[in-house]
Amino acid sequence: MKRNFFSLISAFLLSALFLFPGGAEAGLVDSGNKISFLKSELTSPDNMVTINWSQSSQKKTANYAAVAAVNKSSKDVFPLFVQKERIDKLLAQSECDAGGDCVAQVSNDFQYGQDKKKTERFLVYHNKLNKPYQHRFVSTTTLSKFANAAESLAKVEGIPIPGVDSSIKTFGSIVKLGKAVFGDYLRSY
Repeated sequence: MKRNFFSLISAFLLSALFLFPGGAEAGLVDSGNKISFLKSELTSPDNMVTINWSQSSQKKTANYAAVAAVNKSSKDVFPLFVQKERIDKLLAQSECDAGGDCVAQVSNDFQYGQDKKKTERFLVYHNKLNKPYQHRFVSTTTLSKFANAAESLAKVEGIPIPGVDSSIKTFGSIVKLGKAVFGDYLRSY
């Protein structure tokens, strides 16, 4: 019961981080930007989600770490999904300090998903031969898993977290957003 309550609160916090002005919100992270994430969150089995999709008339599945990342130049917080088999490769390309705060540069190794208005974006680091639709990454399960990391990373980066009260009022919007605006294939830089 305690874990479920914590996950729910984290999801509420995430909805404020990801959707609404006035706090840290997802920005348009772009190629060449430096991003920060926590190694401990990236390697935690608790942050793994399974993504299922169809490709060339075959069912596909892959496990991804769903974590929070920060665009170092804008301080915007956004979702980062890293295919389990690619975690070590991303860490090898990153500079990590003794506390596990890692910095990587966004390159053409990343793909991204964004809303129709091009105001929100998330990154995916995976085998680019995988072709899941963007909405596969935006669900209550994936976002609540990643919410735990968002709170930790926001503290490390010194980003204020909006109050839980405003997040509770708008939590339902996050699932609706995922289904409504992330219906295309991931995009490449």
